[in-house]
Amino acid sequence: MQELDSTEDNGFIATNLNEIKRWLLTHSQYLNFFTILVLASVPNPLFDLAGIMCGQFGIPFWKFFLATLLGKAIIKTHIQTAFIISVCNNQLLNWVENELIWVLSLAPGLDSSLPKLTAKLHAVRDKYLAAPPPVHSNIKVLLTSTLKLYQYFCLGFDYGVPHPEI
Repeated sequence: MQELDSTEDNGFIATNLNEIKRWLLTHSQYLNFFTILVLASVPNPLFDLAGIMCGQFGIPFWKFFLATLLGKAIIKTHIQTAFIISVCNNQLLNWVENELIWVLSLAPGLDSSLPKLTAKLHAVRDKYLAAPPPVHSNIKVLLTSTLKLYQYFCLGFDYGVPHPEI
């Protein structure tokens, strides 16, 4: 906390990050369940550090486990499912795009950059929705051979499972 209380002028982003860190450290000791739930609900690669911090603060295991279970198994999966459905549904994706353009057009200064942004997003979408290029026959042979080697070395013998035709 002493490091965060220093009054150095580090810029706008560093100041905001320090405020977020200060809020997280002060509230995580008192709002244990809610803080863990929020950290577990968002796609967060640093959630292991939250677990370490919970151990350091002496948060009971069951409180940590239930908040993590609710956050990851219920909230996070629904967020990810809704995201995948919206990305794969062109009609819904166009609606979200139009709403996002409308909201961003209200912000001053973004009107000029919106056409470039939408063009880039359309290019990325078209790239990922395009059919994959045909696989060369040498790659098919390599993949089949690699699969057979995997079965031979890892399984020790062939279980009689048919090899997939690639």
